[in-house]
Amino acid sequence: FMGQALLEKLLYSCTDLDRIYLLIRPKKGVEPKDRLAQLFATKCFDRVRKERPGAFESKVFFIAGDTSEIGLGLSEEDRVMLVNQTNIVFNAAASVRFDDPLKVAVKLNLSSTIQMIELAKHMKNLECFVHVSTSYCNSNRDPVEEIIYLPHSNWRETLEICETMDDHTLSVLTPK
Repeated sequence: FMGQALLEKLLYSCTDLDRIYLLIRPKKGVEPKDRLAQLFATKCFDRVRKERPGAFESKVFFIAGDTSEIGLGLSEEDRVMLVNQTNIVFNAAASVRFDDPLKVAVKLNLSSTIQMIELAKHMKNLECFVHVSTSYCNSNRDPVEEIIYLPHSNWRETLEICETMDDHTLSVLTPK
């Protein structure tokens, strides 16, 4: 959702952008190219279709990948291209399900972010890296303020626990 809104705003308001690369994974048998076409057909992009015809074809390119895979599921060719041509990274990939097992949530929300940061460290022309976290962060707070809240646990320890602990023990410890 956040990525769609961001993409629409970039296409509509930032007409001098040369290219936008989207990392898209296959999902439920639908290939990245087809998922991109489905995305552009949504109501969210009505304004762009009407006022910026051709923006989709000339500015937006998909890269097949998957943030849940090692190396983000990128081909070596795509990795090299991103390293050499990327100026700005918006990382908005995340799971927003409340019922994912902890191991899955950590893989999608933590491990993938670490991998994106590692890739960004190699980008030769990187000017900015923006991480968009889930809009459900700190939903237990009222109000949610524009401050950085201390984490409940160390992310390195959480990652290590999820990578080394068996699923049953992890499910018992998850509420803690």
